[in-house]
Amino acid sequence: MPGDLISTLNFFAESRYRPMMENRYPLPEQEDEFNSLSANDYDLNTPAIKKVLQEQILPAIHYMTGGKGWRPYLSEKFAESFGVELPEEFYVMSHGDQCASLGIDDIEDHFLGLELKSDAKRRGEPAAYLKFSPELVTAVGMFMLYHGDSMLASQEVPYSSKEQLLQHHLSAKSDLTLGQAIDIGFRNLGSDIYDIITLEDHETMCLLKTGAMIEKDLGYVKEYVLSELIENINFLQSDKEMFYHNRFEIISTANKITQLSKIDIVGISNKIASMYQDGDDIKGVGKSSKIGKIDYDDLYAGNVVRPVIHFLNDAEAKDRTAFIAIFEKPNKSEEDVKFLWNSLNKYDSINKTKVEVLQLRNEILEEINNGSLEQTIFGRTLSNFVNRFA
Repeated sequence: MPGDLISTLNFFAESRYRPMMENRYPLPEQEDEFNSLSANDYDLNTPAIKKVLQEQILPAIHYMTGGKGWRPYLSEKFAESFGVELPEEFYVMSHGDQCASLGIDDIEDHFLGLELKSDAKRRGEPAAYLKFSPELVTAVGMFMLYHGDSMLASQEVPYSSKEQLLQHHLSAKSDLTLGQAIDIGFRNLGSDIYDIITLEDHETMCLLKTGAMIEKDLGYVKEYVLSELIENINFLQSDKEMFYHNRFEIISTANKITQLSKIDIVGISNKIASMYQDGDDIKGVGKSSKIGKIDYDDLYAGNVVRPVIHFLNDAEAKDRTAFIAIFEKPNKSEEDVKFLWNSLNKYDSINKTKVEVLQLRNEILEEINNGSLEQTIFGRTLSNFVNRFA
């Protein structure tokens, strides 16, 4: 097992989550039966549809699958903290959601004028829309986002209210797409938005895009684990003799239920989301450490990220005017971007965002150390995660 967090995430993504995805969406040499891709009784094995599936849709899913898989990894450690194993469908759904949304993000983020960037990268390889087409990647991404919910609906789950959980998942994905639309709208409106956009607006966008999806996964785990523990405790005390022989395990399980019930999934999901997104914004306006991502990417693209909002709020009128004139140029030179970066630093905009990220990290660590997550596998994993990404 790798020692550092990034290597561990990559190990789990490639050795666990990718094989699960490939098993769920097998390539033609592995499987010749495609009807399972639809919840309805449609014939997907006709020559024409099979050809599309074999040569376009399934290869696109496999190509889009990748990344660090940090959401399913955190979820796995959450369940492991309470001695519960999650079903494979959860990992396919969680990892598939992440990979699908990133594939669609690349199209939305790299659309400049009437053209898409021809050199966009994702994980060091050409973006999926360059390998296939923007239209296909959008459609395949939407299929992956909602097929996970279809799998959940057909799964035999131990908790009582599947309808409520499905509604929660659909709401999260609605929030994801709304958040992405708001993010794009900030960029599209340009100077019309610069006088009114606030840091709170940016945070709301982050919580819609990222917070709702983290909450969806951790919320699923909490419900699933809680139901497993309740089912176990009911079995252990099903009669007097069972109760007597298992009384210590019953007490231990009851303590786990109490501990689990106290965890504020919404609060901690929102803090993780804001910390991660703000940290990503810092990388986006500077030199990137991400494989395949260009330096100063958000400045070249004119994305209204958190350091830019800090600058717009703080800068003097003449500096603000000069910044906006260059920031809105569709094709920026290296000198243009250098000017923008220096302007952000003049008003300490990047450092202010770094301080906010560190504050969120400290709040998460405090919640771990003083709450129900202390001394759990999930608590230790989350501590490692926020310290690595803050």
